[in-house]
Amino acid sequence: MSTKLINHALSTPNLLPETIGEALLLLSAAPAGPALGFLQGDGKRWTSDIEVRRTYIDLLQGAGLYPELKGFCEDEVDQGADDWKVVKGWIDGHLGVLQSDPSTMYFGIDDFLICRESIKLLQAKLDKRFSNRNFALGSIYLSANLPNDFESGIPSAREQCTRYFDQYGRKNACFTDIQSYVAILSKEDQTQFLQGIATKSNTNEVPFSSVLI
Repeated sequence: MSTKLINHALSTPNLLPETIGEALLLLSAAPAGPALGFLQGDGKRWTSDIEVRRTYIDLLQGAGLYPELKGFCEDEVDQGADDWKVVKGWIDGHLGVLQSDPSTMYFGIDDFLICRESIKLLQAKLDKRFSNRNFALGSIYLSANLPNDFESGIPSAREQCTRYFDQYGRKNACFTDIQSYVAILSKEDQTQFLQGIATKSNTNEVPFSSVLI
C-alpha cells in the first residue's frame, strides 16, 4: 500500500512535493523506477540539490541509462559542480556507452574512431581541471577502467598515478586517494611507480608501501 501511495504522489500533479525536504522524503521511500521517472519529469528541478543530484546519478547508472548519465553529469560539470559523484558519473557514462554498445568495439571503424575521440576529449577536459583534486582523480579512474583492448592513446593508470603524486604528493590524503588504484596495477607497474616516486619523496612522508593494500 505504501508503495502505491508513493507512486501516486510522484505522478499526480497536485500531490507533487513542494519543498526539497518533501522531495527527499519521497525519493528515499520510492522504488527505483518511479523515483527515476519523477526526476526525469516534474522532479527534474530538484536535481540542483546535491543529495537529489547524487540520487539521480545512482538511479541513471542503476538503470543502465549511460547516455543520459553522461549528458547530465557533463552539464553539471559545465555549470561548475565540484563533486566526485558527478565526476565519476560523467566518466561512468562515457564508459557505459562504450561497453554497452558492441558496435563501438567490433563492427564499424567509424564508430570506433568516434568513441575513441570521445574518450580523448573527456581526458582533455579532465586535464584542464587537473588542479582540482576530483578531476585529477578522475584521470586515474578513467585510465583504470578502460577496457584493456581499447586503444585510447591516453596515459596508463600507472602514469596517471605518478602524475597525481607529482601534483598532490605533499598532501596528507594523496596516498589514501591512490591506494586502491596502485593496488590493482601489475607488480611490474607497482614497482615502477614506487621507484619513480622514491626520488620525489622524503623521510617525513608516508612510506611508499602504504599505497598498497
